[in-house]
Amino acid sequence: MRAGFSVVAHFAGKREIEVLLIAEGFERYAEAMEAAGPRLTDIAVAYRAFALEIPARYRLMTERPPPREDLPEGLEARAARSLLLAVGGDPDLARVSTPPTTLVPPPNGTTAMSCAAQVPSTSATSSRVAG
Repeated sequence: MRAGFSVVAHFAGKREIEVLLIAEGFERYAEAMEAAGPRLTDIAVAYRAFALEIPARYRLMTERPPPREDLPEGLEARAARSLLLAVGGDPDLARVSTPPTTLVPPPNGTTAMSCAAQVPSTSATSSRVAG
């Protein structure tokens, strides 16, 4: 008989696992955006690549407001910094309606559809943005 292993047994519950995954996602997102450079088009391409790398993580991070009270202090600000700088520091230019109250680059809608396999991940839009 094989002994089973349960990751869930090491956490207080589902919410704790989700918060950990979201925090890790924002950390990796911040790294990807910082590596993208200051141009908005490069940030948009990096954003899409980040989302398509692990679509389930992207959906977990963006389908509802993040659990701010449980995230490490300053993490969300770090994740938004590159985009804010690219749009001259104006949070209104960096905001989109979905997800609410979260700063994400403009390609969020198309990227969400790509993650849900509703449009090809190599769409013409990606090619135009990258060029």
